[in-house]
Amino acid sequence: MNVRLFFTITAIIIVSVYSLIQGQTEEYGSLSGRVSDSATGEGIPNAGVYVSGTMTGTLTDSKGKYTLKKVPAGPQSVIASIIGYSPQIGQIDFKSGVIVKHDFFLSEHAIEMNIMQISAKSSREWLKNLKIFKKYLLSRTELTEKSIIQNEAAINFKENTPGMLEAECPCPLVIINKEYGYRIDCTLQKFTYKARNDKAEIVFVLEAFSLKTDNDEIRERWKSGVKNVFYFE
Repeated sequence: MNVRLFFTITAIIIVSVYSLIQGQTEEYGSLSGRVSDSATGEGIPNAGVYVSGTMTGTLTDSKGKYTLKKVPAGPQSVIASIIGYSPQIGQIDFKSGVIVKHDFFLSEHAIEMNIMQISAKSSREWLKNLKIFKKYLLSRTELTEKSIIQNEAAINFKENTPGMLEAECPCPLVIINKEYGYRIDCTLQKFTYKARNDKAEIVFVLEAFSLKTDNDEIRERWKSGVKNVFYFE
């Protein structure tokens, strides 16, 4: 075998292997559809649609429509959720380069919030505990002052041990930051604050989404600002 033929065959092999690797690493599918109220059939805006166990997700538009891109090919559990509705899980088989259609129909789920129906003294105590909770939870984003918890009234506080504050929530906390254009769904698994050493132990699962807007100026500001906090497709 002459040298030229050897290098030609070698180059073909290298290119073939590289193409094979590229094909394997770029096997993504997409999902599109609508999230609707199961009773009225109306689209639900700003509902989260995300792949379970990942940070791949998006929000529905004003008509409840969504498109979820770059999902690894293969079977995946996709969740649609928003406060006030029971989440729904869809088992989707993603195929490389294929846009799968799937609609979600969510049922309203009333969350009993009896926290504010308590005495003024207890209410002041709850607000004090909320301040501690937000200090430690939101400070992790470095944007405490510009982030709000939309459903903070769902948080329950208890102090079974003197000096140890615990918090729990029956639903994901919805954290919105309109300055940077993102929303976080935070499933709180554990929050324990020890006053003695002023430290908190927090365990949670986050799903992050970029907000939607029809305003071009705001969209550009969000697009550049959100990169300082999260990465969104």
